[in-house]
Amino acid sequence: MRIILTRSVILLCFFYVFSVEANPVIPSKKLEQASISSPQKLIHINMATAIELEKELQGVGKSKAQAIVRYRAEHGPFAQIEDLQHVQGIGKALIERNREKIQL
Repeated sequence: MRIILTRSVILLCFFYVFSVEANPVIPSKKLEQASISSPQKLIHINMATAIELEKELQGVGKSKAQAIVRYRAEHGPFAQIEDLQHVQGIGKALIERNREKIQL
């Protein structure tokens, strides 16, 4: 009886160590689903700093980010996302590439 119990415990430990949940090399479905459904970070173009704009928007470097902040300071807040086109160096393609990340 003792031998059967010992073997059962060893077998259970073996299965636990090599299970999907315990092995970090093999991702579990729960982790995959969580990463797929994780929300994207939105950036508020009327409040973001140049550093935040540069970091979060694709195709926006230091000079474009500073131009956005400068334009906003001189002309007031953006009324709509398309108003970004008034900033030198910002075109329709850049806006469309980042539309889902931009918030007013």
